Amino acid sequence: MLAATQSSAPHFAVREPASMLLTETRAHLLRATREFFEGQGYLEVMTPTISGATGACESVNTVFPVEYFGQKAFLIQTSQLHLEAFVFGAPKVYSVNRSYRAEPKIDDRRLCEFTLVEFEERDMDLEGLMNLEEAYLRHVFQSVRDRLSPAHRKLAESTYARITYTAAVELLKKKGHDISWGEDLSAAHERTLTEELGICFVTHYPEGVKFFNMELSREDPRVVNCCDLLLPIAGESIGGSVREWDHKLLVKRLDTSTMLQQLVERGGTRSDFDWYLELFQDVELHRAGAGIGFERLVQFVTGQSSIKSCVEFVRDAKRLLP
Repeated sequence: MLAATQSSAPHFAVREPASMLLTETRAHLLRATREFFEGQGYLEVMTPTISGATGACESVNTVFPVEYFGQKAFLIQTSQLHLEAFVFGAPKVYSVNRSYRAEPKIDDRRLCEFTLVEFEERDMDLEGLMNLEEAYLRHVFQSVRDRLSPAHRKLAESTYARITYTAAVELLKKKGHDISWGEDLSAAHERTLTEELGICFVTHYPEGVKFFNMELSREDPRVVNCCDLLLPIAGESIGGSVREWDHKLLVKRLDTSTMLQQLVERGGTRSDFDWYLELFQDVELHRAGAGIGFERLVQFVTGQSSIKSCVEFVRDAKRLLP
């Protein structure tokens, strides 16, 4: 395990040679990330950091507004929709970008600025997506194997369990959690699941708690074809899905989404999504992808209890400087 490097004065902490262990670990993981995706034939692309509402994740309430020449704009939370545009020309693409979330709550799990690695691939199904994510994790963890604790090394090299959301809810109930089908999983839920299963995928969440463009299951339309990868300590670290390819369903899901309702309440309009919907209006393009919370990987590798110990300069609701 690595010692925490975060202090009340991080600009002084980074002067100490010991503090560079964190920076070196991050560098190793990022290098291994690019090695993996390049080795798999992915093309790295650049995406915007200022966007309309298409740069938001499930909740528009956590976007940072930006004044953009009289237009409503936001600092990007996800490059997903922009990446999907690239797969028309390149079957495999990825990006390494910053993500910004206006999280007012200050705890050990949240940052207002962090690194997000995202990828999209054409003609990929859910099983293929999970296989790729598992191969990615094994590659990057191997690159820092000597920095993992013996316990985490064993977890990283063991079998990664796969469980449906419905089965996970039943397991959580047996372990004493008060949870009903349809609720999103909390940090406490994720902690119990990783204590029981180790590194694991949770699949097929209820459609109401996930992003509008996740593919509805044709076998059970209550759920979407998605997967969250949970790591011990860090919790949800990779979130991905097959994307909805049926244009009519895509439009319907957007129009009935909580996210669009939040956007309208904040003075935005559905027109922000017109360019994205137009991309898939006359074509049936099957695709899948995911977002990797990079600091969550750092947290698992270093064994830190707080995500704030996994970045050199913390950005949360209380800290802007240095």
